[in-house]
Amino acid sequence: MFWLTWNWTRHDQPICRQIQIASSSYYEYKTRERDPDRLPDPIKRDKTLEREIQRVWDSNFKVYGVNIVWRQLIREGIQVAGCTIERLMKKLGIQGIRRGKKCWATIADDLLGRPTDKVIGIIATRPHWLMNIINL
Repeated sequence: MFWLTWNWTRHDQPICRQIQIASSSYYEYKTRERDPDRLPDPIKRDKTLEREIQRVWDSNFKVYGVNIVWRQLIREGIQVAGCTIERLMKKLGIQGIRRGKKCWATIADDLLGRPTDKVIGIIATRPHWLMNIINL
C-alpha cells in the first residue's frame, strides 16, 4: 500500500479523500509504529505470546508442535488457548517436526508444455434436447 510510504505533509486531505482513508487513521498508524504502548491490548498480547512461543520452540530443538508448545506454556503458567498458539505459530512460519516423510502427490513442472484445451472453440448450433426438458 503506497499510502504507508507516502511522504505526508499538511496537504494530505485531498490524498486521503482520493484513496478513501481518514487522515486520522494514517496518523494513528504512524503513532503506533513509534510508540508501541498505544497498540491495542490484543496486539500487545500477541507480540508477547509470539516471543514466548519462539522461545519454547527454539529451546526444544525446534521439534515441538502446536499441542506441545501449548502444554508447555500452560505448565509455565501462561494461560492461552490452543487455537491462538496455532494461529501465531502459523504467522511465525514455524511448525513441529513430522514423523515419516512428507508425501507430495504431484509436483508440476512449469517448463513442460501442456496440451491445449479441446473444448475451446466449440459453438453449439442448436439447443440440447435435455435443456428443452428442464425448461418445461
